[in-house]
Amino acid sequence: MNVFDSSQGVDNEDFCVLLSTQIKVLEHGNKCVKNWDSTILIEIIQRVPNVGNTGSRAAINDAENEVAVAYELFEIEEFTPTTKAYSSTDLVTYGLNEIINRTIVTINLKLYQNEYNTD
Repeated sequence: MNVFDSSQGVDNEDFCVLLSTQIKVLEHGNKCVKNWDSTILIEIIQRVPNVGNTGSRAAINDAENEVAVAYELFEIEEFTPTTKAYSSTDLVTYGLNEIINRTIVTINLKLYQNEYNTD
């Protein structure tokens, strides 16, 4: 499965994952604490011909499940997640020659980092 961090090249792919938006905002709680607000928008895209049997969404559902599992296992050393939110939306676009199935996953994370090492 191909993964892209921009929409360049995606038009020629029948199945791919696009990391379309990544936002990170640093909030200083005080001089010792940093809070990172992060939002990641992931698009899983599947193109199928719009003739006859158009197949199933099994591949796109499997890919979304892999993203959900990775989200549950997500860890970064020296950071503690204070907020974790995951949502997904399925969209279908019908064209003259193809059907585009998309699952859009939004991951919101708020991470707490204490600048002082307590070791």
